Amino acid sequence: MSKIYSLRQVNKHTLKLPKTMKSRYITPLLGLSLASTALAQSAETQVAFTPSDQDSAVFVSASAGHLFDQEVPFFVGNIGIKKDIHSFSLQFSYWDDSQSESNYNSSLDVALDVTSFSLAYQAGMDTTEASSFYVGCSVGAAQMNYSASASSYGYYFKGDGESTAFYFDIVAGMEQRFTEHCSGNFGLRLIHYGDFDVFGETLSSNFLQAALEVGITFQF
Repeated sequence: MSKIYSLRQVNKHTLKLPKTMKSRYITPLLGLSLASTALAQSAETQVAFTPSDQDSAVFVSASAGHLFDQEVPFFVGNIGIKKDIHSFSLQFSYWDDSQSESNYNSSLDVALDVTSFSLAYQAGMDTTEASSFYVGCSVGAAQMNYSASASSYGYYFKGDGESTAFYFDIVAGMEQRFTEHCSGNFGLRLIHYGDFDVFGETLSSNFLQAALEVGITFQF
């Protein structure tokens, strides 16, 4: 019988706000040791973790985690098809952030949200009878919606807009199968965005941003 492998993708986004915005938007160096999973199951339990004899299966997954550079939560969802150790899916991700600064005679408020849509692929390899290691990637596009207001010495500015950029991520982690149709995962995602155009200025993202995620998958 074939083993269950599921896709976890998630996403989030790397931006640099105007120079007045401070260290919260400086990328930290991140190291991660991926968690290992439970011991091998008995022969009786193993049967519950193996799907029926079908060539492919539809799955949906949802993940939530922490985007380190932006210091905000992020959310990822996938719907797709699994075949043997491979899975292919449509992926959605979302995060938002806001920040304010002010002093005696000036103030600045910035808010933004970033949504991505991508095509994702993942492959898995068993580590025990009920767990597996997975790696994957996705490619697509991300849209940023932004707004800002500023005042200084009696002058006032307010504006908003949207911009689209290239999106790419790679992911790796561990998956634990709970039943024939349900599994959980823990992983690390590295995310890259292309250049966003904000108020006529280019917000460049020329590095990978790290994110940790925890998710669940249902297979039908």
